[in-house]
Amino acid sequence: MERARKRLSRAGDWRIDIQADESPGLQACLAAYLAVYAQSWKQAEPCPHFMPALMHMAAQRGWLRLGVLWLGQQPLAAQVWLVCDGKASIYKLAYVKGHEKLSAGSVLTAALMQHVMDVDRVREVDYLSGDDAYKRDWMALRRERVGLLAFDPRRVSGLLAASRHFAGRLLRAPAGPQTGT
Repeated sequence: MERARKRLSRAGDWRIDIQADESPGLQACLAAYLAVYAQSWKQAEPCPHFMPALMHMAAQRGWLRLGVLWLGQQPLAAQVWLVCDGKASIYKLAYVKGHEKLSAGSVLTAALMQHVMDVDRVREVDYLSGDDAYKRDWMALRRERVGLLAFDPRRVSGLLAASRHFAGRLLRAPAGPQTGT
């Protein structure tokens, strides 16, 4: 992590803001988050007002940890963590596409990780769902989540849903073993 910090320092002055409440800095960090997300590799949010509303609600309840890494006046990385009952859940993260070599996201993750452990005294940090490679770099344990899907075959809607589900599985299934002669 020290090398990443040095790379950032060679690129210019940088800082990290961590916003946890409804203080005046929240609006600037929220705007920075939205700017970073818009310039990231991620698809646009289907409900654009959801994240700002979630962050305001979480800030009011003391759950929000909104981290922004700035290079000069430009936000390069932003992350939304939710902290409640001794657990920090990493909800959203993004960095500006094209600046990967600066490792701004990793530096920000390290700062937020230190904050939630030292300040919030969490017992657990959870990346929630997904199997992205970067998550393995930070987590010591991986948990499987198993779901149950049910259809009511006595209803037309249940039969249609089951048909779509199983047809999709058949289409995605790899071809069976090939036998040669």
